[in-house]
Amino acid sequence: MHLLGFRDVVAVTSFVIIIASFSMPSKAEVFISDRIRMQHTNDEISVTAGNIAWTIGLIMKHGDKIEVEANVHNALFDDLTIMVCSDTDLISYQRGLVSGCSGVTRGKKRIAFTFVAEAHGKYHVVLDNRFSAMLTKSAHLQTWLNARISGDEVDKFRRAFSGFTDKIYSTFDVKNFDFRFEPCGMKNAMSMTNGGHIIMCSELVFDYAMKNRKGALGGTLFHELGHSLLNLWGLPGWDNEETVDEFAVVMFHYLGNPEWGEDWIKEFEEHDSAAQAKKTLRTNVRHPLSIQRARNIRRILGNPNPIIDRWNRLLYPHMTTRELEKISAKPGKYGDADAARQQLQYRRR
Repeated sequence: MHLLGFRDVVAVTSFVIIIASFSMPSKAEVFISDRIRMQHTNDEISVTAGNIAWTIGLIMKHGDKIEVEANVHNALFDDLTIMVCSDTDLISYQRGLVSGCSGVTRGKKRIAFTFVAEAHGKYHVVLDNRFSAMLTKSAHLQTWLNARISGDEVDKFRRAFSGFTDKIYSTFDVKNFDFRFEPCGMKNAMSMTNGGHIIMCSELVFDYAMKNRKGALGGTLFHELGHSLLNLWGLPGWDNEETVDEFAVVMFHYLGNPEWGEDWIKEFEEHDSAAQAKKTLRTNVRHPLSIQRARNIRRILGNPNPIIDRWNRLLYPHMTTRELEKISAKPGKYGDADAARQQLQYRRR
């Protein structure tokens, strides 16, 4: 049985604070939803005939929701009972007594429902195959926690992501755009064409956090930032996925964290590129396959200087004077002091 308390999950804020290594007074509007949505289970589960299985123990408070979706795939009979039970209700349910469990009885093929907790406590998703005398039932089970977070927790996320946006404005000359952290119904992040606003979905952030993928989180943030900056500056390549992946890896080097690239590569290598290729043939997908993105990032990490030199020439005209003065004085490993001074001289004419 896997037990995960939501209040433990909120400790992921310390993970997000990797971005808040930046800090100045905020110019951007940073919106943090008071609800988060995160995947809690994504497993293949089998239940033998005449038995039940409960696979999740999840601490919830009043009003929190569990979204349940199961695809039952048995060659002969594709039915299964799925319930959500509190700790005490589970004991009654096991004994065949009346309980407060709620769900779907003998649903077929695709079973989906949402359970709302009426009280604080530990809750379990239960798969019940006791009505079957002979057949084992298998299902792909996904569950999502949809929960309200406290004002203090909202403030923690706001401080973290405000640090990220503040660093953008202290580094680059760009008009203000909004940053949003909210449930999206999917693991995703996006830069909006109209206005350059960035949305980070809680489903994706928590997925990275549960896997401790700091580089994947940083890569996604900077990838979307690349879209926004190039778009707001009116430059070509703003909608090219490989171009903004490059930008993200360059930002890793600027920050002194090139190892984040390896973390991002691990994330891409776990994706199903074969399934992505089939989808690409059917739909208008702009992203390269994940395996291609992993290879591109590895290639840059192997010889970053030529790529960084090109991005320096592109980015310096759009940097703040203060940032250029810092580079001209202390260029560091990847800065170009001469190019920074040249840009500063141009501005002082």
